[in-house]
Amino acid sequence: MTTDNKKPTSQKTDPNNANDNDKKRRKRKRRRRILLAFLVIIGLGVGYWFYQTIKWERAIQAQLAEYRDAGQPVDLENFDPPAIPDSDNAARAYSNAATALTLTPEQRDQMFGPSPIPVAANQTVMLQAIADNTKTLQLVLEARTMHGVDWGYRMRSPLFDQPFKSWAETRTLAKFLGSLADHYHHVGNDAAAIETVRDIIKLGLTIRKTPTLIASLVAMATDSIACGTLEDITHNLKISSSPASETAHPQPASRAAVESFIQDLLDERELQSVTARTFYGERAYSLDCCNLVVNGKITPDDYLGRLSPSSPIIKILDYVRIKAFLPKLNRDTLRILQDLTALAEAAQKSNWPQAKEFVPPASDQGILDILSFPIRESDTEIFSRFLTLHFRLVAQRRMAAIALAMRLYEIDHHRRPAKLTELVPKYLPAIPVDPFSPASQPIGYRPDLPRPILYCASLEGADYYKTCTTLPAETDGLESWEKYGTLFFLNGDRPKPDEPTTTQPQ
Repeated sequence: MTTDNKKPTSQKTDPNNANDNDKKRRKRKRRRRILLAFLVIIGLGVGYWFYQTIKWERAIQAQLAEYRDAGQPVDLENFDPPAIPDSDNAARAYSNAATALTLTPEQRDQMFGPSPIPVAANQTVMLQAIADNTKTLQLVLEARTMHGVDWGYRMRSPLFDQPFKSWAETRTLAKFLGSLADHYHHVGNDAAAIETVRDIIKLGLTIRKTPTLIASLVAMATDSIACGTLEDITHNLKISSSPASETAHPQPASRAAVESFIQDLLDERELQSVTARTFYGERAYSLDCCNLVVNGKITPDDYLGRLSPSSPIIKILDYVRIKAFLPKLNRDTLRILQDLTALAEAAQKSNWPQAKEFVPPASDQGILDILSFPIRESDTEIFSRFLTLHFRLVAQRRMAAIALAMRLYEIDHHRRPAKLTELVPKYLPAIPVDPFSPASQPIGYRPDLPRPILYCASLEGADYYKTCTTLPAETDGLESWEKYGTLFFLNGDRPKPDEPTTTQPQ
């Protein structure tokens, strides 16, 4: 029996197979490395997202703490007025007066329609309006001695959903009081005319105690009515050194009342304070809305006030976008807080050139601004615009004060002063500064024109009226005062829109 001792045959390795396996191993390694690198990048991105989010959230909290330490109102409850009795609440009195005001369509058209009828030809209408509104006039009279202000508005989150007070009735009340002051002046009761104009000023200040932009704009229009009324009546205002009796007719304004009014118009501390508070209120509004957005408690539809809600897919995409750009949104929130704080500081300056240094520059939109959710991006321009209107009102108040002082001088000297310096120090402590003059020049005076004027420089500081021989085609309105400056017509003869304004020096 024989045994076969067969040797195992050796297998030869296919070089092509080995290369293929090696390539597969390298590909798997490369994929793992790419995946690992991708995961590292994602991890670093998420870590950076968390770092930036926490960084800007802490920066916001640190900034808010700084505002609180400075005594500025930050939390919504800080804007609540103190508790006051109804008997001392001027806001309640004015609100009831506005509600009680009853005017027929004819009275509205003739008193403050597009083409109001002059007071001299409007006495029957005015007398009937006065007789119909004794309750309104009594409430306005009572408000003179009230010091508290509570319109019933409370800043509570979510602020975007809080109903704002409609100021339509209050605006109508201010217009009615302006017409009433003109009427009192026309019938010779200048004591009542001056007190009624002071009522309008107090009404505007009372409205401003509501820390919202819309309330301040309404108050600004109210103050402009008061200054416009003074422009109409000051040139022939009757003033007596001793108060007239209540039954005297005609009844001039007392000198003491006019001098007190001049001081009130030139004392801008409370006006500056409440205007700054408006910016603080808007700062609280912005912070509340930003917090609601970044925390996902409101949608972009809610925030932007869209009339129709977005589709569910759009809402999901917006939510993802908000979360993805959360660090930038927090940074934008901080910027908005700082911008509004700077504007509040600007409002407390005496003149526009000083205030302009605090106005934040307009920011250009970058790619991140387009991709991310914009938080009130355009509001800085709106607030800056409001600030310029604030200083226009300052100009109007200062010129009205000068005009009243000039009237006192004219009564004493039987002529107007040749220069405003003649009013110092008896009638004015100093000539008020033009709030738009880059060099802090005093308010200008052109007695040589057929329509004598007080004037201020333009928004950019141009002194057009100093040497002009022709008034612009329009002497009122937004474009006119920004381009040429603000005017006060000392003879109460402001040109009507369709009236020629050419004025050659005499």
